[in-house]
Order: sequence, then structure tokens, then C-alpha cells
Amino acid sequence: MKKLTVFSSIFLILISTSISVFYISCKKNTCKDIDCFNGGFCVDGNCNCATGWSGIACDVLIDSCLNVVCFNGGTCVSGLCNCSAGYEGDSCQTEMRTKFIGNYSVSDMCSNSGSTNYYFDISNYDSDVTKIEISNFWNFFTSPVIATVSGNEFAIAFQEPDSNGWKVAGTGSISGDTLFMSYLINDTTAVIDVCAPTCIHQ
Repeated sequence: MKKLTVFSSIFLILISTSISVFYISCKKNTCKDIDCFNGGFCVDGNCNCATGWSGIACDVLIDSCLNVVCFNGGTCVSGLCNCSAGYEGDSCQTEMRTKFIGNYSVSDMCSNSGSTNYYFDISNYDSDVTKIEISNFWNFFTSPVIATVSGNEFAIAFQEPDSNGWKVAGTGSISGDTLFMSYLINDTTAVIDVCAPTCIHQ
């Protein structure tokens, strides 16, 4: 009788162990078909999302500026960089004036002085990233003419580069390697020349 009790106990232990193993092996994997994106992970059939993300699959960005980096004083607005004056690019990484810098072959056509060919140079002006300087402007001025850059265009405010009564004002725009300009020259009394050169980057 004692042997029977021992055998019965062993049998019951084996049965309960088998049931436990069967139960564990048959327990449903609730995360099997769950996809969690952007660093999220599944727990009991639900996505636990990383910081900045929400939604059933962690695919909804809570803060659209969370992973956006804007350089040179730019700020993120609705997921895009709003650049400081003088800068452009997805991350405000590029100075606008960079595209203008270099040496140009100029074919000038003016109302009074006629057509002429010459060269001028465009370089950075001081530490102001919105400005450039143009040397040998009109094939006449000794001092550089200063222009303010905005995107693919620049503006030349009325100025007297050589302080000798000769003044200049105008605009310019760039497309690829070609710079198009329009400007006027005057002295202390009247407009002397209206010019529209085409300038090719060398």
C-alpha cells in the first residue's frame, strides 16, 4: 500500500508537469504579428513606443522637430529648418553667397558706353554672410562694389565705391554658371549708363 501511494504521487507529479509544459508550450505569442517602428517594442501584444513617437505601431511622430538639426542659428518649424539670414539648405548648412563666389568673364552692354568685355571677381565681404563684393565693377571702379545676397539673387544699394562722385545701383541673379545683371551708373548730376551684362563663371 505504501508502494502504491509513492507510485501514485510520482504519477501525479508527472501528470501535472506535463500539463504545465503543455500549457506553456501552447500559450499564444501575442507579439508574433506585431510590428513596432522607430525604436518601439512589443509587450503583451501592444507597442511600447520610444520617446517622441506614438500610435498603435509607433509610427506617429509627436514632435516633428525631434530629430531635426538646424545649423548656423536656424530653427526647426513643423519638421523643417527655418534658416537665419544668409544661409540655406535642408539643415541651413550652406552660405547663400557661396554660389556667387569666383571669377567671371563679362559681356557688358550699356546704353552709353556700348559693349565691352572684361573680367571681375566676386568674393566674400567681411564677416557678414549676406554680403559679397565685386571687384573691377563696370571695368572702372577701383574699390569693390558691395551687394546683399538673398537666395539666387543679390541687390546693389546705391553706393559710391571710390568716393569720387560716381555711383552705382543694381540687381543680379544666378542660374548655374551664368550671372545676369542690371545696373545703372550716375555721377552727381545724372544717369550716365544703364547696363545689362551677362557674366560667365570661369
